[in-house]
Amino acid sequence: MRHLSNTTLILVSLASGLRCSSRLEDNCDNIYNRAEEIISANQACASSDDCTSMITNCGLPSGCWTIINKRGAVLLHSVVDQWASSKCAPPGTCKPCPMAPEMVACLNGACAAPQP
Repeated sequence: MRHLSNTTLILVSLASGLRCSSRLEDNCDNIYNRAEEIISANQACASSDDCTSMITNCGLPSGCWTIINKRGAVLLHSVVDQWASSKCAPPGTCKPCPMAPEMVACLNGACAAPQP
């Protein structure tokens, strides 16, 4: 049986940790990209009833909340949950969120916040 030195064990442990971190970053990048795809692909609407504002999460596209059609909101909800459970939000970088708009509307075929 061959004995490994403590230094070798520490280096192996560090290398393993770096791979785990890299996998987590890859996973977070994938989640971010999926959120971005869902948000951009789900802006279309026929009426204001098709639209909603949705709380997202720090670090995701559009930050704290987004305006999206209701079909997209269903898809985005699971992605936001994945982001949170994977602890992807950069620590210490999240600022207090502004309030989401109370009203959303379908303006020119896209979900948006109407201007006062």
